[in-house]
Amino acid sequence: MAQYIRNINKKIAVAGCKHTTQDLIVGLKRNGILVQNCITISPKKAKVQKVAGYMDLRKFLDSEKISYTIANNYNLRDEEDKKI
Repeated sequence: MAQYIRNINKKIAVAGCKHTTQDLIVGLKRNGILVQNCITISPKKAKVQKVAGYMDLRKFLDSEKISYTIANNYNLRDEEDKKI
């Protein structure tokens, strides 16, 4: 069965680094809404910043052909992160 993709004329990005982020992306796709970008953090940053429940989303994002940006901090308050 072909999947219906809604043309909403908007670019959608999500921010996250846990399984719930993947669940959100999958759920949106199931309802015809495609995510174009994900802001996430690296495993190294997650360990240093003690992020509970961290999940490295990069392989999933690559498989879904979703571009991603690696932030410096989980809280996105780094000056470089604010430019994202």
